[in-house]
Amino acid sequence: MTLVVGWATPDIGFLVADTLLSFPFELKGHVGPVNGRFHTLKIQVLNPSVAVAFAGDTAVSCRLIRALHTRITADPTIDPCAQLYHLIQ
Repeated sequence: MTLVVGWATPDIGFLVADTLLSFPFELKGHVGPVNGRFHTLKIQVLNPSVAVAFAGDTAVSCRLIRALHTRITADPTIDPCAQLYHLIQ
């Protein structure tokens, strides 16, 4: 389960998320670095206006976030939500 909460005002934004990665099956012999568990940042801040949170397949999520970052860096005027939707399709 992933928890992500975001709130923004004209002055500041707050983002909170858990970091624990869950696997659909036990990874025998894989011991994570934090109390034996695996963790990662589930919110990625791409620029001062765009942050993306993810749940699910970490490899797919990171690939999509990297592609979105490349696109919004090349053209900051594009709609990041529409681009992310397009990338997922």
